[in-house]
Amino acid sequence: MATDRVFHSTRQRPVCQGIHRAAAVTSLGFLLLHGTVKVTLGHVGPLGALVPFGTGVSGTAGLICFGSLAGLLMTVAAATGAMRSAFAAPGRIAGRRHALHALAYSAWRAALVHGLHAGPRPGSW
Repeated sequence: MATDRVFHSTRQRPVCQGIHRAAAVTSLGFLLLHGTVKVTLGHVGPLGALVPFGTGVSGTAGLICFGSLAGLLMTVAAATGAMRSAFAAPGRIAGRRHALHALAYSAWRAALVHGLHAGPRPGSW
């Protein structure tokens, strides 16, 4: 939506891009807060928070590591967005940036698995 030329006028595109960037920065802030709180409370070690599948691949450890994988992919997507001007050359370099920036979709999937299954069992009504 931020680069759409069919539905948005020239004036609307910078507003959409600003909203996109603000949402990205906000989500990175909440990601940092979430990881810091979980490490501080002892729910996960620093290795498990920073290295995807660093603490194992089975059970709750594997599900928690989906969160660190999502965070890593999200950070890569944010970095490619921040370094957009470095990838401004047409052709293969711009295509690589788009491919790396599209890791945000994989990050969303990994975060969804992490969020739905890594926490404690819900209580009864």
